[in-house]
Amino acid sequence: LVLAEPPNGSLPLRNADEMRGNMALIERGGGQFVNVVRRAQEAGAVAVVMADSKEGPLFLMSTELGNSGDDVTIPAVLLSLADSMLLMQRQRPLLATISADGVLMQTYRQLRYVSSMRLRQRDEMAWRVTFHGEGHQGFNGPYREALSALCQELQSPQLPLLIPCANAAGSVADNRDKYVPRPSATTPELLDMYYFIGQLMGVAMRTRNLLSLDFPSMVWKALVGAELEEEDLKATDFSCWTCLQFRDADGQAMTPHKFQELLQCCFTTCLTDGTEVSLIPDGHATPVTYERREEYRSLVIKTRLRESQQQLAKMRAGLCSVVPEPLLGLMTWEELERRGGGRPGGG
Repeated sequence: LVLAEPPNGSLPLRNADEMRGNMALIERGGGQFVNVVRRAQEAGAVAVVMADSKEGPLFLMSTELGNSGDDVTIPAVLLSLADSMLLMQRQRPLLATISADGVLMQTYRQLRYVSSMRLRQRDEMAWRVTFHGEGHQGFNGPYREALSALCQELQSPQLPLLIPCANAAGSVADNRDKYVPRPSATTPELLDMYYFIGQLMGVAMRTRNLLSLDFPSMVWKALVGAELEEEDLKATDFSCWTCLQFRDADGQAMTPHKFQELLQCCFTTCLTDGTEVSLIPDGHATPVTYERREEYRSLVIKTRLRESQQQLAKMRAGLCSVVPEPLLGLMTWEELERRGGGRPGGG
């Protein structure tokens, strides 16, 4: 932990060199929480520990009205006054690890085993949200704020569920703001969370509270049960798709000699999260020849389009537990995107 200068983080931190790569210890009182945490993030901090200066119950640090805080991605935790005083009195450096449930995990733990029937509501709110220690009037505001917060958490490094698609990670072509399920997230606990995400999408559709989820076409298509196509790979991993066209720098089809010179690879491919998989038995030791190029191309496309099949199947099952499957089957993926995600136009 590195104590911020100024201690309350009310101004840009002066000790950025010392802060970079460490956790920031900041005294409460430097203004809106989101602005204080943002200053720590700009100084290179990887997390923030906010030391409370007042007695009272702990509460969820939220953003101010009109400030979504979407650009703030580091975690932050608020300590009680008693714990803060003990921390401030320490004379030697302190190593700390932050492990706390965000809005999504709190929602998941409280609602995951609620009957799907109770989630099939048409009211504006499917449940009530209370932020302890905050003076909200009514429940609509906190409910919408909680939905926004859990979407932000989903599409951040805080959780191992969604990752930027290859185009987003490489800043190439279209869909640079899109996320896909992590192919390697296959533990029973994580798969259960994908089911819950599907349920949340169903609740959003029924209550007309759109979720700010940035998914490409391949996710929406999988959720409605539509077939995925080569264009869906192009829309998420343009570099991979380009390599599979077997063209030289001038855009001409490769000759056998050029193919051998430019493409020295085996029957393997890398998934979006970097996991390398074999396309055939002993694929790591089987070179791709000019004669087998189309076989290789077909296997890569098939594997990449199915890389998140487990996770998407769970999301669809969760969605169908709240929205009738026959109704879902009548929708196009574009309609589902409009009704479930609220950000149409993605490829």
